[in-house]
Amino acid sequence: MKTITIRVEDDVFNKIEEQRGSKSKSEFYRKLIEDYLNNPEDNMNKTEDGLNKREDGLNNAEVNLNKSEYVQNILKENEAMKVDLAHKQELLKMANDWINDMRNQVGFLQFEYQKISGRLALAGTRKWWEFWKK
Repeated sequence: MKTITIRVEDDVFNKIEEQRGSKSKSEFYRKLIEDYLNNPEDNMNKTEDGLNKREDGLNNAEVNLNKSEYVQNILKENEAMKVDLAHKQELLKMANDWINDMRNQVGFLQFEYQKISGRLALAGTRKWWEFWKK
């Protein structure tokens, strides 16, 4: 990006500052030059009122952009994605609950298996007095 330096009279500078408002100087001057270069036939007879109307037109364009069909579609898509996210979070919660239930059942089944296998192992043993009997 190149830099431009100019000198202007004090009264012209004051008018420019009034028009600029709270925008940064470089942004405001860049916009003025771009607008002039993009619409040279409109800029031949501009007055101070014309500049004010152009500023208002830009603000209206921003408002119209917010109300445009494209923005509305994006907002609807955003809401649909939020609903989908909530649904998937519920499914994830259900899956985690199911996994915890299955872990509890596995633990219970392992304990029961140990009890049964312990009883089966003990059934084959002999009493202490049976060792002397042959």
